[in-house]
Amino acid sequence: MGKKIFVCFIVACFIFNSFGLINFAQARTFDEDWQQVKDDFEYIVDFPERMDGLSYATTVALLGAAGYMYAEKDKMRDWFQSNRTEDSDDLADVFKPLGKMYFAGGLAASLYLGGALFKNDRERETGLMLLESLIYTGAITGLGQIILAEDRPDEGGDMHFFKIGGHGISGHAATAAALAGPINKQYLQITDDDTNFNQVMKYTGKAVVYGAPLLTSWSRLNDDDHFVWNCLLGSAIGFTIGELVANAHRKSDEQNLALAPFIEEDVTGVVVNYRF
Repeated sequence: MGKKIFVCFIVACFIFNSFGLINFAQARTFDEDWQQVKDDFEYIVDFPERMDGLSYATTVALLGAAGYMYAEKDKMRDWFQSNRTEDSDDLADVFKPLGKMYFAGGLAASLYLGGALFKNDRERETGLMLLESLIYTGAITGLGQIILAEDRPDEGGDMHFFKIGGHGISGHAATAAALAGPINKQYLQITDDDTNFNQVMKYTGKAVVYGAPLLTSWSRLNDDDHFVWNCLLGSAIGFTIGELVANAHRKSDEQNLALAPFIEEDVTGVVVNYRF
């Protein structure tokens, strides 16, 4: 099933390219990539210092929701299992691979190596962003699974703290969500030059990119592999890291753009310089 999804992605890339949603640019260098990784790491580490009132309120609300879902986890589990059918199992099998590292990591590596080989900056940068997002998400999720080492629902769901092999945070939910921000930033940003059709395509793409990870989370609940609160925390980590990586690259793009006044005898204007 994972191979089928990967093939569908490749087909989607050709469709996006046909409508100008994938752009080709000059070749990046490995030194630029490494510098980007270091800048991104610094940007992500400094995130707590940039949090504002809304960010703190969102965090508190998220933790409050997770606490409530933990208290009601057995009731919520019973509801999902009572509504489980053969059709829901088949649908879960479609979205479950999105949360597997072999798919997400393979996608990221393929885009990066393919972009480097064919001198395609957009896809190379996308692969780099996805790799960063997956690594940071995996590290935070792995640490969280040790701290909140809950047993799986079918194992009793007992909570342990600071234990290897726990499942208090859904790795599938986190991995799938980590893909959304970079893909949205690279391919689905609405611009003034977009035709109405391209805008519709991009909004549809946004719905898919952010909706598919939620269905991956649902698949874990349907299959009785996690409680709801596990998937909530996993999705929150993945979406947050993905957006931070995307914002770090957007900030880098802005730094590459330089404006300078241009004044001659009878001509006044602005020189625009963009460093690829």
